[in-house]
Amino acid sequence: MDTNFDIVKADGFYEITSGQVAVECVMSASDAIADVLGVSSYCTSLTGEAMNGEIDFSGSVNFKVVCTANDGKLFSPDYACEYKTELKGQDIRPDTVFYACKRILESNVQKIDETSVKASALIEITVFGVCKKEIKTEIGSDLITSKKLITSSEFVTEFDSTFDTSEEIETKAEVINVLIAKAEITIKDVRCQNDIVTAIGEIDASVVYTTDASVVTKNIVIPFSQENVALNTTVNSFASVCASVKSARIVIEGVEGNNVIRLEVIGKVEGMVFNTVEREVLADAYSLTQNVSFKKDCFEFPVFKNAYYNEEHISNSLRIGEDAEPISRILTAFANGNNVSAVTPFDDKLVLSGAVNTTVVYTQDDNSIKSAKIEIPYSMRIKAEGLSEIDEVAVSVSVAEVTAVSKRAREIEVMSLLKVRVMSFGKEKECLITDISLTGEKPLKDACVSVYVTDTDDTVFNIAKALNTTPESVIETNRSLTEPIEKGRKVAVFRPLT
Repeated sequence: MDTNFDIVKADGFYEITSGQVAVECVMSASDAIADVLGVSSYCTSLTGEAMNGEIDFSGSVNFKVVCTANDGKLFSPDYACEYKTELKGQDIRPDTVFYACKRILESNVQKIDETSVKASALIEITVFGVCKKEIKTEIGSDLITSKKLITSSEFVTEFDSTFDTSEEIETKAEVINVLIAKAEITIKDVRCQNDIVTAIGEIDASVVYTTDASVVTKNIVIPFSQENVALNTTVNSFASVCASVKSARIVIEGVEGNNVIRLEVIGKVEGMVFNTVEREVLADAYSLTQNVSFKKDCFEFPVFKNAYYNEEHISNSLRIGEDAEPISRILTAFANGNNVSAVTPFDDKLVLSGAVNTTVVYTQDDNSIKSAKIEIPYSMRIKAEGLSEIDEVAVSVSVAEVTAVSKRAREIEVMSLLKVRVMSFGKEKECLITDISLTGEKPLKDACVSVYVTDTDDTVFNIAKALNTTPESVIETNRSLTEPIEKGRKVAVFRPLT
């Protein structure tokens, strides 16, 4: 039997591994520390090298520790803490194409002595990659065959780029000190064109600074649109994109004193491009003279379905003890972690659960400065038309802003805005013929007329196979036979006497 092979590519976009790493470091301050109020942190660099069965990562975390000095003034030394970790995965090889998204689940700080603190962060790293599959399907040219269309994904290319942007803030008063400068990036839309992938989103930044009179918090939204060169991309491609902040720094300037703050952010965008393709593969085959047996293997083909975006405000309250001095004024509030605990797809909706960890800094009636940790739990129901409970999803969540108010003398309400982007992938399961063998000659039929009574979903091909003739012979003998074929119809074929 003369045979040849067809190669079916089924390149899937998968979460290939994930894990958590605890980072801890002891740091010294230039000024004496009276009290530690809280810590703000964000991941900066993260690089990884794929090995057999694992990816070795090295990265760094930036900490801003909010403290009070002995004179009662606020200051915030900053530190960079490096770490290394490895994540295991059975599908990881040295040539695996991947990118990693990172998120701080929680961060903490404690005072050791008057000049040193210990800061820690729990970081979650999620790795998305391409699992390349080539499935060999056999086609026998001496056989009578039928084909079927299957849908699968083909990896096109990967890309990454950096961009910088800035925003100026007029403070109307001289800036004494910048306590916090933090930024997060949210991707809202991704557009594919010929050889270009454009990531559209927003940078949400929080800047906390002091003047002679007060502590000021500014929440800034900077829209961006970043074009990435991605050869062989078309308007019908889809791209999976991850964005992160490489650095966020503050420049203080101004003609009349330090009355202008310029926030400078360097961002990174990276991702992968896929095409969704349809191809014909062998569905069935038979021989008029030989018995044929098949080997079939079943495969899952992840195929991109849709992307969804959602924003939601969340809040929670905390009451301080009755023995504490009443709250005089809220100075600032900031996030120090976001722990996504569950992502559950349902038909046409997604439920996302977790908690944002925040720190609120405030003054009491006796002018002392205190802080409180407040967790904001959330359970978001995101409308996702076309989503199925069996779909795979990739979710990114950004904490866009955090604010707080004193509702009563001893009660604080803290609020946050979450921005969520979801990508969904369907699982197309197909069973394909991967091997064919002949098991002996067929006996010749003595009957000169054979009749077949059709059933539901019968086709001309499987009728011809059952009658051991060609589809052309079935149509020639039964000229009114058209698909779809009604159940119970009698189909006849004629053979010459032997």
